[in-house]
Amino acid sequence: GYADNVLLGDRIPSWTDKITDKNATQAEWTKQPVKTANGVSFGGFLKITDLNVTAQHIFIVAKRRPKNGRVHLLSGNSVANMIKWDNSGNFWDNGSQEFAYGNGGSVRVSAGPNSLTDNVAFIATLTVGDEAGSNGVFLDLYLAARQWGNTGMAENFDGEIHEVLFYDRILQNSERDAVEQHLAQKWGITLYPEQQAAAQAAYDAAKPPAEPESGLVAYYKFEPVSVE
Repeated sequence: GYADNVLLGDRIPSWTDKITDKNATQAEWTKQPVKTANGVSFGGFLKITDLNVTAQHIFIVAKRRPKNGRVHLLSGNSVANMIKWDNSGNFWDNGSQEFAYGNGGSVRVSAGPNSLTDNVAFIATLTVGDEAGSNGVFLDLYLAARQWGNTGMAENFDGEIHEVLFYDRILQNSERDAVEQHLAQKWGITLYPEQQAAAQAAYDAAKPPAEPESGLVAYYKFEPVSVE
């Protein structure tokens, strides 16, 4: 990306991939993303041309703002390799245009279920499916939008993108977990298993002490089954 002296609020006309040195560009000032404290805020989009990479595993650190309808976080050429959601709040994985469609394809959010929350930073981890459009090959890459026709863009993402990682192989579960842990620590994100552990600890701390059983002749339990 740009040097660290880019000021908060500055518009970003281009962004450089650290591995391939391919530039993402946006010539129109009104569509250029804006530098924020934690990444880049998108109202427009960036396009990386001639990327020519094959992605098998993708990690995206982002935060979305409320927006109705379909929204594309990123996509490839000709409506292929899409990573998007709609009003359901979940990433799509049920069509040939989707990156995670088919056997082997998977989506998880912050190491947990495929479920997004507005204004909360997340880590999206996606594995390519065997029926994905273009089989994970990105000739070009569109960040925060999808290609529409020959020149237009549509269904733009509204939010912040902090980091995107493409791997050209499917990572082992331990490797995937390590990447998620690294990104979570880097960006201050609480992963789903940690959320569950914290919630369980708080629940356990709030439970009443066990009732004395000496002399107990009747017990009518109206607590949830999970409370023991």
